[in-house]
Formats: sequence, C-alpha cells, structure tokens
Amino acid sequence: MKHYISVLMIGACLMSTASHAKSLCTFEHIATIPLTETGYTISLQAHLEGHPLSLIVDTGSEGSLLTPEALIRLRLTPDNSFKTLISGSDGRGQIVPNVTIKTLEMGNLLLSNLSFPVGALPGAPLIRPAISGLIGMNLLGNYDLDFDLPHHQLTLYHIQLGSMLCKRPPAWQESEMSGANKSNKQNSGKIKTLHTQVIARRYMIPFILDGHKGTALLDSGAHSHIVSLSFAHKLGLNEERLAQDPGGYSASIATPEKRYYWHQFSELKIGDEVRKKPTLTVAPLKEHADMLLGADWFQTHRVWISKATERVYIHP
Repeated sequence: MKHYISVLMIGACLMSTASHAKSLCTFEHIATIPLTETGYTISLQAHLEGHPLSLIVDTGSEGSLLTPEALIRLRLTPDNSFKTLISGSDGRGQIVPNVTIKTLEMGNLLLSNLSFPVGALPGAPLIRPAISGLIGMNLLGNYDLDFDLPHHQLTLYHIQLGSMLCKRPPAWQESEMSGANKSNKQNSGKIKTLHTQVIARRYMIPFILDGHKGTALLDSGAHSHIVSLSFAHKLGLNEERLAQDPGGYSASIATPEKRYYWHQFSELKIGDEVRKKPTLTVAPLKEHADMLLGADWFQTHRVWISKATERVYIHP
C-alpha cells in the first residue's frame, strides 16, 4: 500500500514539474522570410510603411540602416530626437541623422515605432525592389535565427529556456533526424555546436588558420571570408608579400576605399571542417574579430544563431 502511494506521489511530482517547466519554456515560430541571393549579397523583401523594398541581412552589423535614396523616395519623417554614430569595418565613423519608421513588415513579423539611421550603402546590387538599407542585430538579435540558404529562407524563433526540461534549439534536431533511412546517431553527428562569444548581439566563433588561432565574426553582410590585415601580419604576411597577390579596392559603410588582397593560405579549420589551400580576402578590419565569415560561408551551411543558448549550430 505504501509502495502504491509513493508511486502516485512521484507521478504527481513529475506532473507538477512538467507543468511548471512548460510555463517556463517557449519555442515559438515567429516568421519565415524568403531570402534573395544576388551573387554574395543576402537580402530580404520587406514593406516599410506599406512600401516594398529590399534590405540586406547583416548579422555583422550592430544596427540597421536606411539609404538617403529611401528617405527621399518613401518621404520618411526625420527623427530629430536621435542621431547615430555609424562606422565601417575599418573603425572609422560618422554621425548621421535618423528617421522614424511607423511600421516594418518582414514576412509575418510586424515591427513598429522604430528609428533608423540614414547612411550610404555602397556596392549594393541592383535588384527589384531596390535595396534600400540593411537590417542588423539590433532587430534580428532579438530572435533565434535559422539561416537556410539552400531553401532561400530565414526563420525567426522566440525561445525561452527556463528549465532543463525545455525543448532546445535547433529545431532541425527533430526534423532533420527523422528520415526513414538514417539513424538518429548518424544524423546527430552532422549537427555541430560551435563555442561562441557574443559581443553587442554579434556572434563570434573560433577558427585556426595556418596553425594560428583566431576569432571569426558571423557577418552575413560581408560577401566572403575576410581575414584582418593585422592577423595576416601575425602569420608572417607583411605588406611586401601581400603586394604580390591579386586584389583591388573596395568601400563599405562610412569607409573610404581600402586595399584588399586575395591570398592563398595552407589550411583553414572551423569546428571539425577543414579547407585545404583556401584563397581568402585580406583587408584592414577594426572589428573585435580576426576574420569575417561572410555570405559565401552562409551559402554552404545551414546556420542556427541562437539567442537563447548563445551558441551557433551548423549543419553542413
């Protein structure tokens, strides 16, 4: 009789714990947004106060931005209460005005009462609707982000992990592992969890380049892998050596033209992935990172950037 009662008590405790955990757990799908890839530029279509436009998806940017052309074309209202210091990847900055945004729609997600800085966006591809700015981590960083470039979509989740019993990201742990011809063990080996450092809502992961350890910023707004000039110097590549490599000049937000080089390294390792003899861009960077992982990296991986766990998950 005592044994029966104890079992009932355990069952009641489990039910209570599960119920309590459920109240602490959230795994909510917010929106699935189609993505457009133009070369190595990743953008999404949105409606700003009802007007269609395209925005570059930029996980490497702390903030969002609208172009002066968008300000004029959409007749937006200046926000005289704010000004913003924007800076490019070389650290140089300038103070720019802001505009008030009443509504911004991206898929099923509706944001309201926003303030966007206004600045030039050089090098944006010509597509329709026109690229009129970028959306950065001040907005995207409020969610878990599932980048699925093979299917040309970005999915946003609101996740709260208030208990060890909560369902944890990524969502593809269930969907990707349920194939009839693949075992859970085989598929679980494909999903990699990368050690992550989060600074200003931007996510950084470790890498090893030619035997030297560094930190890479996940930057979907960059076209490609970009190794900082200072990190290249640590590898023994001085200006004279880099001058022998092909390259050119480019400009970015709040940044004048700068020289870049294409250099062939011996080996790049990120997590368990190893690339032999990769040719990577070398350019001046003033980020907290030694390398930018740009759109070319996102295009070859399924990437989940998790606000809830402050981790990055990849599925090659």
